[in-house]
Amino acid sequence: MKHIVFVFAIILISVPCLAQWNYIDLNVQVSAFGAHDTLLFISSTSNNELYRYSVANGYVVDGNGIDFSQGNITSFASLGQYLFAGMTRFWGETSIGPGTASTSSDNGLHWTAVAGGNVCSNGKYLYCGDGNSGIYRSEDSGKFNTWDNIANISADNLATIGINIFASNSMGIWRSIDTGNNWTKLTSSITGTMMQMDSLLLITSNGSVTASSDSGEHWAAVTVDSAGVPMHVNCLSTDGTHLFAGTTSGVFLSLDGGSHWRMVGNDKLAGPDVIAMGVFDDTMLAVDISYNFGLNYAIYIRPIPQMTDSTQSMVVLAPANDSLAIYPNPATGMVTILAGQAVLGVRVLNVLGEQLLDVSNPYSSEASFDLSHFASGTYFIEIETAKGMVLRKIARK
Repeated sequence: MKHIVFVFAIILISVPCLAQWNYIDLNVQVSAFGAHDTLLFISSTSNNELYRYSVANGYVVDGNGIDFSQGNITSFASLGQYLFAGMTRFWGETSIGPGTASTSSDNGLHWTAVAGGNVCSNGKYLYCGDGNSGIYRSEDSGKFNTWDNIANISADNLATIGINIFASNSMGIWRSIDTGNNWTKLTSSITGTMMQMDSLLLITSNGSVTASSDSGEHWAAVTVDSAGVPMHVNCLSTDGTHLFAGTTSGVFLSLDGGSHWRMVGNDKLAGPDVIAMGVFDDTMLAVDISYNFGLNYAIYIRPIPQMTDSTQSMVVLAPANDSLAIYPNPATGMVTILAGQAVLGVRVLNVLGEQLLDVSNPYSSEASFDLSHFASGTYFIEIETAKGMVLRKIARK
């Protein structure tokens, strides 16, 4: 006789995590993160401060020489020994405060204002986008105020992919394929905050994400979801290999450029409405907001390897009315899955997250596979249905 257990609930299916998010004692609203040399820089709109943070020593107040009466820091760019902080003035005007001191001498302790606008760098040139007067380029890191006006485009956001420079505002996106000498308007329908990961350009706007893998020629929607449940995306971040999304339900991770997502241990986040994220070496910082006795901001830190390690971060939100049943469990041979809906794929993973078996596209509400040739131990079954992905644990006796 078959013994089947059905579960009807929205639940979290998770592998016990050895490490989670750790709170750092800095309760501020963050407007931008910037990594430079051995430090992470955190700008605050709560108290108009700039903080220098290191994993070993925590944070200290920084910003000597920055006139915060001109507005908040909204972007950072690192070029050689110089760190630049782009600021937006009140009343819509702009200013920029770049750190002109060598990072080997004081790591951004002293700052000098040199130009105006949001900043980015492609490793050779420094670009700043003034929301009023256009886009400027410096070939000497702006040290001597040598800036060329290369475009009369009001740039609220700038991003670079190789020699391609992208600028966006409320009217659309422009691109230069020659380091900024000539510009072409790509689209007028996509607006928002830009971010690049390798050759992928992503835009976040009003909870949704749009991406282009061909330098802005074509765009497609990216759905950040858990088991088919779409998430409202507040922000994106990357370490260059992994893509992270800060959502109203916590932090999600994609290992394949946004095609598939999984939740990464949000139980220690207070909100977990994550509104900003920053990457420093192999560490992620996330800012969330909660509403207990007023609006509260909190910054959490977590090593990225802990999130990308499948043994510590496999967390999947199971779909509503989940009726998946796996039997027998523990198993010695054949295992059967009853789903109550079409199963699109089944994968068996070891505790390291490595795929050992792929049962492709059964397209039936019942799927079977054989564990008899597997060693005794714990395994995980990734089950894909039309409602999304569900992760289950199974033991091989």
